[in-house]
Amino acid sequence: RKMTEPIVDKIRRGEVSAFDALATELPDVFNAEILSKLPLEDALNLARVNKRYNDAVWSVDGVRSMKAKMDAYNDLNPYRYPAFERKPHIHVAPIYWAVWHRNLPAVRALLKSGVDVNKHIPVNNGTPLYYAAYKGHLSIVALLLDAGAKARESDDWGISPLNVARASGHENIVKLLKAARA
Repeated sequence: RKMTEPIVDKIRRGEVSAFDALATELPDVFNAEILSKLPLEDALNLARVNKRYNDAVWSVDGVRSMKAKMDAYNDLNPYRYPAFERKPHIHVAPIYWAVWHRNLPAVRALLKSGVDVNKHIPVNNGTPLYYAAYKGHLSIVALLLDAGAKARESDDWGISPLNVARASGHENIVKLLKAARA
């Protein structure tokens, strides 16, 4: 009670919002009762507001709720052909989005939450390491390798992370993958 009284006073004076206070003082309640119930787009937008919300969205608890949010989003936004008629569609795993957008804390949280570092992602069936190498995200490549990513794993067309890093001109990643015996 003593710990929350200054926050209550700050809320009353308008110095901090109740939402901020909840995220700061009661992060477990915030994650369980607010973050887990937000639609995917709202959760991702919340992550852009400030570092505290970004940390909450990309925490282990936050990323555990991403799969259900992506499934709900997909139900509302079905993928349509031909290509020019596509609607926004998330047809892949949270690890893909975290790697693609260079979100190291999110990748770390996903790995801690039990995501399979070698699971193939259904875009072209590449692994998270493949996409990190393609995008040139050196720190994420290193993290994935440390987490046990298979450096020799190829996509559906037989292209490995080493091949894609080389073709994309990411020499530091090529060196790192070679050191990992790719």
